[in-house]
Amino acid sequence: MASNEKSLEQFVELVESVGEAATADQQRNGVSETDRTIRFRNGQSARLDPADSRAAVWADVLGALRERERPAYIEVDSQSRIIVRLLIPTEQPVAAIRPSKDDNDIVVEFHNSHAIHHIKQNVKGHVAMLQLLRDAQKSGEVLWITETPDDHEIIDVRRRTLAMP
Repeated sequence: MASNEKSLEQFVELVESVGEAATADQQRNGVSETDRTIRFRNGQSARLDPADSRAAVWADVLGALRERERPAYIEVDSQSRIIVRLLIPTEQPVAAIRPSKDDNDIVVEFHNSHAIHHIKQNVKGHVAMLQLLRDAQKSGEVLWITETPDDHEIIDVRRRTLAMP
């Protein structure tokens, strides 16, 4: 890895707490208004970058996910513990899985979506994700699916056991 590349950790987890915005006194002492620590039920924590324009919105989104007992997909810089990506997994029942006609991707269809979802076969974990999807297709199990917002690339597949209180 080049020295300027960030090492990222990814995880899907329920939010335990969202740190409060800094008070006026804290801000006078150098704490940013949006400098918040997020704690997850698996014991991990991460921070929102006060310089990131998305931080306030992400804090609200993470707070809403916590209240609803829904997981968040998080990518965190391993060194700084700053959240660099936040996505919201959706509950999806699998309708069909098939090879793509155009490339080596696998196309996944969900019962409640008209989008074309796909898994790239060259990404880490694609075999395990495909197995979970196939098992869910056979059993009717609904899964947590995380995908990129623009091109619907599936990047994480989980059983819904995270949502159990």
